[in-house]
Amino acid sequence: MKVFISLLIYSSLFITPSTYAYTPEEGNVSAVLGPYVYKTNFENASSGVTSPYFGGVGLMAIGDINSKGSLEIAMFYMNKLYVREKDLKYLAEKTGQVHIVMGYRRWLTSYISTSLGFYSSYPIGDYSTVKNDHSSTAIIDTSARDGTTYGLELAFQYELWTQGRYAAVLDTRYARSITSKDHENS
Repeated sequence: MKVFISLLIYSSLFITPSTYAYTPEEGNVSAVLGPYVYKTNFENASSGVTSPYFGGVGLMAIGDINSKGSLEIAMFYMNKLYVREKDLKYLAEKTGQVHIVMGYRRWLTSYISTSLGFYSSYPIGDYSTVKNDHSSTAIIDTSARDGTTYGLELAFQYELWTQGRYAAVLDTRYARSITSKDHENS
């Protein structure tokens, strides 16, 4: 049961206009707005830092190129946690960020799709230190202090329920930074 609940929390639930199942067609433009839950994967990390579940609101716009593919742009607000190791000591910092993804969505069926996108994240406000094993004179920082971070994001989407114009959509995403600092996990 705990695994099932974790899987549900780990995924996002969105409400979107639809008719029975989404039918991709050249020229269609749709939007998805809804809450999401996420967690940074620090499993088996020797830092001792764990990530709680965070939540937020996401907005996606999807424009169909043809019956099998769409361009996608999505924006999420999140509290991002970064952990960096140097000399077997750890620094963990957190910051609020706007996470923007642009990519391509491939429709496998009218209920199932997958996407691959490029993301950029921009900090909002100041970072906060969650854990610091280093002395105050040590020069070390995390990507929480950077103006922009970049990466790739893979998503899987499944339409769970449809009633008239509304649908419940399960959208599971995995993001991987390509601009992480040395020995940093985010």
